[in-house]
This record gives sequence, C-alpha cells and structure tokens, in this order.
Amino acid sequence: MSGSDRKTFYLTTAISYPNGAPHIGHAYEAIASDVIARFKRLDGYEVMFLTGTDEHGQKMQQTAERLGITPRQLADEMAPKFQAMVKHLNISNDDFIRTTEPRHYASVSELWERMKHAGDIYLGKYGGWYSVRDEAYFGEDELTTQPDGSKLAPTGVPVEWVEEESYFFRLSAYQDRLLAHYEANPGFIQPDGRRNEVMSFVKAGLKDLSISRTTFDWGVPVPGDPKHVMYVWVDALTNYITGIGYPERGGEAFGKFWPADLHVIGKDIVRFHAVYWPAFLMSADLPLPKHVFGHGFLTNRGEKMSKSVGNVIDPIAMADTYGVDQIRYFFCREVPFGQDGSYSHEALVNRSNADLANDFGNLAQRSLSMIAKNCGGVVPEPGDFSEADQLMLDQTDALLGAVRTSMNRFEIHTMLAQVWGVIGEANRYFAGEAPLGAEEDRSEAHGNRALRHRRSGAPGGHPGPDSHPGRRREVAGQPGRGTRGPQLCQPGPGRAAEARYGPAGPSAGLPALGGRGRHTGQGGSLMLVDSHCHLDFPDFAEELDAVVERARAAGVARMVTICTKITEFGRVRGIAERYDDIYCTVGIHPHEADSQPETDAARLIAEAQHPKVVGIGESGLDYFYEHSGREAQQRSFRAHIKAARETGLPLVVHTRDADDDTVAILREEHGEGAFPGLIHCFSSSRELAEKSIELGLYISLSGIVTFKKAVDLQETVRALPLDRLLLETDSPYLAPIPHRGRRNEPAFVAHTAKMVAELKGLSMAEVEKATTENFARLFKKVEMPSAQAA
Repeated sequence: MSGSDRKTFYLTTAISYPNGAPHIGHAYEAIASDVIARFKRLDGYEVMFLTGTDEHGQKMQQTAERLGITPRQLADEMAPKFQAMVKHLNISNDDFIRTTEPRHYASVSELWERMKHAGDIYLGKYGGWYSVRDEAYFGEDELTTQPDGSKLAPTGVPVEWVEEESYFFRLSAYQDRLLAHYEANPGFIQPDGRRNEVMSFVKAGLKDLSISRTTFDWGVPVPGDPKHVMYVWVDALTNYITGIGYPERGGEAFGKFWPADLHVIGKDIVRFHAVYWPAFLMSADLPLPKHVFGHGFLTNRGEKMSKSVGNVIDPIAMADTYGVDQIRYFFCREVPFGQDGSYSHEALVNRSNADLANDFGNLAQRSLSMIAKNCGGVVPEPGDFSEADQLMLDQTDALLGAVRTSMNRFEIHTMLAQVWGVIGEANRYFAGEAPLGAEEDRSEAHGNRALRHRRSGAPGGHPGPDSHPGRRREVAGQPGRGTRGPQLCQPGPGRAAEARYGPAGPSAGLPALGGRGRHTGQGGSLMLVDSHCHLDFPDFAEELDAVVERARAAGVARMVTICTKITEFGRVRGIAERYDDIYCTVGIHPHEADSQPETDAARLIAEAQHPKVVGIGESGLDYFYEHSGREAQQRSFRAHIKAARETGLPLVVHTRDADDDTVAILREEHGEGAFPGLIHCFSSSRELAEKSIELGLYISLSGIVTFKKAVDLQETVRALPLDRLLLETDSPYLAPIPHRGRRNEPAFVAHTAKMVAELKGLSMAEVEKATTENFARLFKKVEMPSAQAA
C-alpha cells in the first residue's frame, strides 16, 4: 500500500491542566490512548496521535500568584513535567501541543471569527455560580448548600457568584442539531452510559454559553476586544485542530486527518466534548469528530485519589518501581476501558507475575531459547503439521480478527484477554507436545510454529506491555538469559505453572477428590455445582473448552453462567446451548441499569422460555459503585422480581451497600412469603443472611469465604443452616485461596466447598451433597445427573 493510499487514524487525549504535577490519572489516559495508537499503526494505519497541556485560565493565574511568579513562568515550569511523563511511559505521541504556542493563538482566533461570522457570538452580561476548578457555571438546582450557607458544585468543589460582561455563544440554537447527530451516529459518544447522560442533558434544554472573561487576563485575547480573554473551553478544545495545522484548512495534515477519529477524555468532561465542541464546529462549518470516549477514573485501593488524603501517585515513580511495561499492561488489562478501576500494590504484582512473567515470559523463553539451542538461532522452515499443530495455528490465525474487532470497539481489556488466552493455549501446547524433550526430532517444526504463535500476539500484546520488543529478540541468541523480567513476588525459578495453578498445572492445588477423574456422583465421588459464573466474559473467550474440562475434572457437574446485559444474552445463551452441563440466566446487572435498554419484564419472561434458562438476573442494587443511578437500579430490580414471580424461576440477587433497600423492595414486590432465589457472592452481615433466609432465599458463597480477612463472614457461615447454602465462583473474579489475585474459574469452587466443610466441621462429601441438593431444589429446570450416571 502506498503512503498516499494508507488509511488514516487521528487520536487525541484531553490536554492536561498543568497547575500541578502529573498524576496517575494523566498517565492512565495517555497509556490507554497509546495502546490504541500503536494498534492502529500495526494494523496498517497512518496515525496522528496528539497530547499536550492546557495552559490558560483562572486556576493557572491563581496558582502562579500564590507562588509569586507569572502564569507564563508556571506554564514553562510545569509543561515539561508532562512531556517528561509521556516520554518516560513510552507514549508514542506524534505531537505535544501547548496552548501558549503562537500556532494555537492563530487557530483559536480563526475559530472565534468563524463562529462570530455565523452570527453565533454576541456580547451580553452574565451572572451565575462559577467553579474555578471545573471552569464551569452550574445552575442553582445542581448545587448543594452547606450548613454555613456556602454552595458546592456537583463535583464537590466550591462555587462563587460571578457577574461580568461576557461574550456568549448561541448554544441553544444547536439543541436540535446535536440531538439529530446523536441519533444518526449512536457511536459518537461512548460508552453508552455517557451517551445517555449527554442526551438527557441536551434534551433538558440548552442555554447560551458564556465564552469570555474579564475578571482575569491569562488567556487568548478576544479578536477586536482584548479586555476579554476566551473562556477556557473555546481555547482548550480548539487544540485538536491546531495540532493538525488549522487554520490552514487546505493544508496537508488537516486535509488528511480531520475529522478526528477519536477523542479520549475523562468522564467528567464528556459534556464539554460532546455538546460544546460539536456545536462550535457546526457553527464554524467544520466536520465533527467521529467518536468521543469518556473513560473512568482510577482509585487507590477503592479510595478516590486526593492530595489531602495523601494517596496521589506520581506515575514516573510508579513506573520506576514496577516497570513501564508492567503498569501499562496492568491498567489496560485490569480496568475495563470506560469504567472506573482500582489498583493496589498486591493487584499490580499479582497481575504482572501471573501474566507477564509467567504466561508470556514462559512462552518467550520456551520458543526463543528452543530456536537458539536447537535451530542455531534461525527460524526454521515448518515440517508436516500434526492435528495439535494445526489447532494451535488456527487459534493463532484467528486472533488478529478477534482483537481487531475488540479494538474497533475500544475494548482494550478485551483485546488483551484474547491475546493472553492464546498465549495460555500456546503454553499448554508446549506442555502437551514436549518439543524440548521426547520429540526433539520435531524441534525445527516446533520452533517455526512456536515463533509464529509468539509473534501472533504482536498486534494486540505489543501496544500494551511491550515497549521494548528488542529485548525478546535478544533471547534467540542468548538462551541463558531468559525473558522473565523482574519477578515482583519471586515465586521461584522455573515454577511459572506452579505460581499460577499449583504444583502440577491447571488442575492441581484443588482439594483432594480421590483421583476419581470426572465426578458425577457415582460410587461416592464428589459432585459439585457452580451456581454463578460468567463464562461469556472475555477472560474465557479463547480457552472455554479447556476451562469447562478442568471444571469437569474437578467434579463440577453443573454450571450456571449469568447474564449481565440483555443485549448480550444471545452470547450467554449460546454457551449454555453448546455444553450439556451448562445452563444460564437472563437479566441486567445493576451496574448496567442505565446503559442497557429500559428493562421490560415482558422481555425477560419471553427469553426465560428457553429450555437452558434456569433463572432471572443477576439483578439487584449496588450503591457502592453506583455505575447506574439508584432510581434506574430500583426500577430494573422490580422488573426482574416481576419476571421471576411470573415465570417461577429463581431470582439471582446482587446487593452491595444497599442491603436495607434490597430487602425492602423484595418484601414490597413479593410479600413476606417464601421467595425462590439466592443472594449471590454473599459477603454481608449475618443479619442480612437471616432476613434473606426468612424470605426464602439461599445464601451463595464464593471464594471470598476463603480469604484470611473474611473472619466475620466465616463466623456467619458457621451459624447458617447448611440446607440454605450454595457454592459459586463468580469467575473470572474472586479466585479463592490459593489462587487469589489470578483469574478464577469454575474448577476452583472446590476450594470454597473445602472451607465451608472446615467451618462447619463436616466432611467434603457432606457439604457436596447438601449444596448440590440445594442447587437442584432451587434451579428446578436443571437436569441433574443421577447417582447412577456413568
């Protein structure tokens, strides 16, 4: 493909406000954007990737005054810190824009003149509640009044009443055009929850926007009226066209890259990018960007980062401690892109060791050292393919299409899960084929296929953690050095499989089941059930057959895979249809109550007629995260209860920091009588457990009960009647000890059973029998294996 024919992709981050040093939130946005940019380059696109700093505004002026310097001096001191951060994190940006540059002054002034020429700018007076920190005005109905009479913005920061002469932009004139654009381009604002928020805001009515200030002078002067400086959002948003040569609209870069393919921003500034920015562009008769993606926030061990709390993390120090590749991979794999995420030292260490050092490190070490040792460091020609070879190569060849689909949806975490799924299969291929042992005569063929497979991760794996691919290539000529990299927890040399699964690989480390193989209840062997797992999640996409086989080998006779999005029910149902021993539910998780279609009990009831659908949910209330509004959660919960009541199927209930409302709604909707259902992944109080049992619900226990700090939960389990207990994994989450910190899977339900047996002073057989019988009583549509089954 010639240079002129190449596809183009223009990607931007939000520009950072440099009135303080960069923090991990700035780093996260840059890393995620960089992964997208690198993937697009690998996929044949000519990419333009822009980041930078937003250096004007009242906050900068006030900070400079406190420091006794000018705003320009502050900007010149702080902007290089952000430039150093992106360089240190190996961000591949093509340009770094500073809004104090002459090229930006020219760009903003031209945009202003075009909006003025369109009749959309006029002079007036403005009075309103203004937040300096948010650079925004808020309506009275959006504020919270404190006991001392002061008022806070929705973001929790103080506001002050400001009255001044101001230029206005006729934002109200663009309400219908914006709504029409959202309807015609449903992917313009992502994820869907952000789109719903923006559409609700616009439908409520737009007011004209104040776009200049006279109360400070640190900004771009308004053309023809220099006592005014431009409001920060006109100034800041315009950087996206400054970076590709505007106002030279006929220039090569602007013509090639505009409109932007993707603006990556924090969820707190979606309104400005999805309402103000497209309105400005419409007024200036410029094309609109194709996508605006509002990512979530990072928390430190679940706590919002704050300078006052002292938990703000310096990204450069973090990279120096753990490694650039490690933090790049962790944030992109651990945090679903678009949602909030949390991190801790333990989580970062465990993910790095399990995935990078063990999974990827083992594959690189095995393949490259084998080629160096047995093939003279030269990639050999392949020989004849065995059935195992072809299966492995087919999975490898299918990977690019899968990760391309994920990245076109900006699902970075899904893409990495897909890549690591194939990496896991490759390691199992090595173990099964023993290319360095019994089949040394096939080492050249193995070497060729192994390297092909390792390279297959490049379109997905390379943009994430692999900032230094040359280090891997060195290993082919230096097999003794290895590529494991720093083992943050040092599980011991040569023990990668043990670090992940236990001494003998995936099926090891489980409670002893007597070596009976597949357990179906015959002859006293164990028969377990996993009443709640998520087999449709990306973590299992590339190795579901292997996961199911490991569960069967561990004695898990039945599994229920849970639906969390009605829009993805087809995929969940498809898994249940594919395996005889897997069933499913239909429902909408409370986290998805806002982003999914309005919950309709009739639709749930209709889908529940499928023979493999055995329950309704997972539904309930989650006030801890509140990814969806409480009213939406409650409305959805009531619809699920109605569907469960009318179908007679059990309700799978999720509750977190909402126990009182959960119980109240259950009683209100169903009364005090017995109610078929369960509280899944129970980790709450004994009081909730007893109230739930009174309602007729079962208590389902996950790997949490094995955690060392789960003392209160363990005491509750001791007190609960065995005939009301169920077992689950909630996999891929909440892996039990000894697998904690790694991906969970149904096979590990045996660990939870073992802990329940210890807590209640019973044998494993007694716990297995009781929980399986409880499962059969609740999930009546499940065809259970007979005690005489072979």
